[in-house]
Amino acid sequence: MSISTIVVIGCLSLSTIGLLFYVYWVLPRQIESRLRESLRVFSTAVELRFPNHTGLTDRVLALGLRLGQLAGLSPTELRDLEMATHLRDIGLCAIPYRLVKEKPWLQWTHSDFETYDRHAEISAHMLEITPSLHKLAPIVRCHHAPYDGKTGWFAPNSRAIPIQARILYVVTTYVWFERNLGDLLARDRLVEGRGSLFDPELVDAFLRMLTSKGVRDASEHLAGVP
Repeated sequence: MSISTIVVIGCLSLSTIGLLFYVYWVLPRQIESRLRESLRVFSTAVELRFPNHTGLTDRVLALGLRLGQLAGLSPTELRDLEMATHLRDIGLCAIPYRLVKEKPWLQWTHSDFETYDRHAEISAHMLEITPSLHKLAPIVRCHHAPYDGKTGWFAPNSRAIPIQARILYVVTTYVWFERNLGDLLARDRLVEGRGSLFDPELVDAFLRMLTSKGVRDASEHLAGVP
């Protein structure tokens, strides 16, 4: 075999290795990055339409992923949690604008809360018709579902609720109440709903997590506390 032939074979081998590296390592990460950017657009669009939601997704995502890690979620489950966090509220586009924009939530009636909570089902339906996002539908559908299965318009029983949805319910409730009523009342809300609205183990883990200095400092930074 001539030297030129060996050189050609060597070059082809290197090219093949480079192509395989790109296809199996670089390209998937590029696609993943583009997907994250696209999902962030969805959550940002919701926040632009409903200013009282501004900044909620970033905060929920940071606290939710931390809680997911403490709960032992796998990398794939954490990825699904991240994607569902961005997509959980897209169904708000079908909820009466005046309810969310103009009527203070402390003045909402039981009927108003039921109307608002339907955005979870609407969001899930939107995901079900999108093949690449179909598996996120159960998480999004249940992210306001009560743990005991006894309250709310859609209430599966505890463990039938995906753990990512249970995490989202704990974290989104805390973030919303903290923003409007303060940290202490937000924690009280979780304690009051422990075992009925919220997974008790996740509530306990989340409250312990909030006492961690590192998490508290990050939480204050996200909230804009000096």
